[in-house]
Amino acid sequence: MPNTQSVYTLVKNVIPKDRCDQIAKEILAEADPDFDPRDGYSHFGIEARDLREAPENLPHPEIVDAISIAYKHFLDNYEMKYNTFELKRVFGNVMATGSENLVHDDDGDVYPDKPDVEEHYSCVLMINSDYEGGELFFEHHGVEVKLEAGDLIMFRGNAANLHGVREVTSGSRINYILFFRNYHREHPMNREGSIYPW
Repeated sequence: MPNTQSVYTLVKNVIPKDRCDQIAKEILAEADPDFDPRDGYSHFGIEARDLREAPENLPHPEIVDAISIAYKHFLDNYEMKYNTFELKRVFGNVMATGSENLVHDDDGDVYPDKPDVEEHYSCVLMINSDYEGGELFFEHHGVEVKLEAGDLIMFRGNAANLHGVREVTSGSRINYILFFRNYHREHPMNREGSIYPW
């Protein structure tokens, strides 16, 4: 497990700045209001299955590199307790001025047919830098991070690592959120030899 002095791992420049600018425009054009709804939020989702089966059809194929970096990082640095580790969900996210994400843990996610035990491994791939506020913070560790375009931050999204996003005070905070999960599957999928094992 990563040293507790660092509750996350940050990789810079996963996507070049000029490409981030183009992706940000496309996410803003595609995003719909949040389903919760939460004021100031909009997003669009991509099915993990679609990413595995036809990544060349993605609007932003660069996220495949980010997913692969994160997948390898989590497997190399965390002990998986269950027999399946896979990409769960990917979505583009926009937080407008005035929005915030209150402290939470990703293991507490609720949805139909959720496994009894599901451990989340979380990532944010930042797409823009031209916003104020919006720092990602880790409640129990007194740590906060101002992410910039091209940054990929990876962390365990559990109750021991409660996290949130401070209020965006100017501009829009645009990113991709990537969720992986570790859980028990009765008949694990065999992805041996697959280009994308996640």
